[in-house]
Amino acid sequence: MYFSTVLFILKWIGVLKMPNLFSLNYYKKRWFEVAVFLILLLGFFLRFYNYEARFALAGDQTRDAIIAQYALKEHKIPATGPFSSAGNFTTGNIWYIWLIGTTSIYPASFLTPWIAMSATYVLIVFLMILIGKEIIDRKFGLILGLLAAASPAQILQSSSLTNPSLVALFSALSIYFLVRYLKTAKNLFLFLFPFSIALAINTHFQAIYLLVLIPLTFIFKKPKLKGVFMAILGLVIPFIPYVLFDLENNRYNSRGIIDYLLYGQYKIYIPNRWLTYASVFFPQLWGKIIGGTNIAGYFLIILSGISITYSIFKRKINKEMALLIVSFLAIFFALRFYRGERFDGYFIFLHPLILILSAFACYVVYKLNKIFGLSIIIVILMLSLNANFETLVRNKGYINLQVNYWNRFLSEKYPGEKLELYGHYSTSESLSLPLALVMYQSNHLADGGHKVGFSNTEQKYVGRFKVITGNEMGFEFWDLNSSSSAELKASGWHSVNPSQVYKTSAEWYKK
Repeated sequence: MYFSTVLFILKWIGVLKMPNLFSLNYYKKRWFEVAVFLILLLGFFLRFYNYEARFALAGDQTRDAIIAQYALKEHKIPATGPFSSAGNFTTGNIWYIWLIGTTSIYPASFLTPWIAMSATYVLIVFLMILIGKEIIDRKFGLILGLLAAASPAQILQSSSLTNPSLVALFSALSIYFLVRYLKTAKNLFLFLFPFSIALAINTHFQAIYLLVLIPLTFIFKKPKLKGVFMAILGLVIPFIPYVLFDLENNRYNSRGIIDYLLYGQYKIYIPNRWLTYASVFFPQLWGKIIGGTNIAGYFLIILSGISITYSIFKRKINKEMALLIVSFLAIFFALRFYRGERFDGYFIFLHPLILILSAFACYVVYKLNKIFGLSIIIVILMLSLNANFETLVRNKGYINLQVNYWNRFLSEKYPGEKLELYGHYSTSESLSLPLALVMYQSNHLADGGHKVGFSNTEQKYVGRFKVITGNEMGFEFWDLNSSSSAELKASGWHSVNPSQVYKTSAEWYKK
């Protein structure tokens, strides 16, 4: 009786109907799911292999990690984001909110936000597969996923804890929801795709070029009045905190943005001829995203142009693909007139579109000739993997070794004592902030603790303070405890404790 009851329950929950995982037929029937799994596995490997040596405790990255850790412990939410490199205005607070949220997953490790960022780039690979499947079919989705999984630029950015890196996720989401709207006409997606664009812009203003997707979508699929309202609502909601902050602080950001548009962007001359832009800059950018070489960039641009022209001539482009092509061309034209520095990280919002166009070129060739198409895909993947080799084996972990050594060194010098860490104006914060992060995580820092200075400056420049001996990893530590905060400030010292980092970076407007 007991055995038959257990047997019935197992049958009811389906345990006895488990598939034979050793059967070849099982995998043949589920070839798409198996391929997706393998692509995600490749993406995961390329983003996490040799991870401890690849991520770096860089100054800006650790500053933001400190802000997230401190905000989480003190139950704070920054009202605004980091300052823009373009002028006297800030980005929105979405970046800090994301950092706080991911840090809360496992706050016991300072590595948590870095790991979350890398995992986000694995998620992007999955999103690209879904986008490709929605635009054309499953094979196109797999080609797109493969290119995304092996993309040198995507892999490089996946271990960089900077706000432009997060834009890639919102850019991919906006395209996915856009395609879903075109296919279903549901207002939910008409809300979500402008919402995702707004999140991208809020995170880093370079993503403002994605706004072109909204009017073009209305042209390709005219929404009803309710749909227009939903799109506007999705675009506005993420900026409500930004607008409120601006109104409460004498329109600081709006004045800074206007100043940049009228004067700031013209202060620096950036060579920007059409010939240089189209024949040098863009092929280089394209090659960094796929293939890892300039030659790959030129080849894929030419192949994409030929494939698109052929598909238009044969009338084999659907409205989803047509919209994305037109959107890319509009952004390409608009970017020509961008007057700022062209750092690779500023163009992360373009990654999904460039990946889609490249995958489309490969797909068109594959449909015409499978062997030739597969050969092109394999060559591109090999070039990308070769370009990724340096990223996978590089060792940026020396800084990590240094700060961990210094943390132990100070713990041994001041056992059981809380410290307040100071940096000097003559020394870059590229090491003092990583040290502050590690010490804060180890619970070695506290406001009002024993004052310790960190600097590589000669003693005559930092004041007559006692050197803390025994450090064997470079730089110098100074015992500052006998001086007041005012005296230290006069000597060029400033606290890099998390509370001060938070005040100067996230609450600067309260001075």
